[in-house]
Amino acid sequence: MTSEKADVDVWEPLWLFLGRWSGTCSGKPGEGRIERTYAFVLNEQFIQLTGRSTFEPQEKNPEGETHEELGFWSYDRIRGTHVCREFLAEGER
Repeated sequence: MTSEKADVDVWEPLWLFLGRWSGTCSGKPGEGRIERTYAFVLNEQFIQLTGRSTFEPQEKNPEGETHEELGFWSYDRIRGTHVCREFLAEGER
């Protein structure tokens, strides 16, 4: 006999993120484009996210900018919650 909790897919709340996403973004650097990918890695024990935002040179930001990020979602079974750890090319977070 198995418990109901053992039958629950801990990743179900994050399914909607899986895949490749792209669109427009705006913020302090101005208007730009963003691409993000969410995919299972390491025997489906983690979800890896990668992101890249590009802001072409514009009046608000004459030099333009590129932001890159890498992150991992895990499931902490002790706390019973998902945890995300992100790393930015700028070294923040």
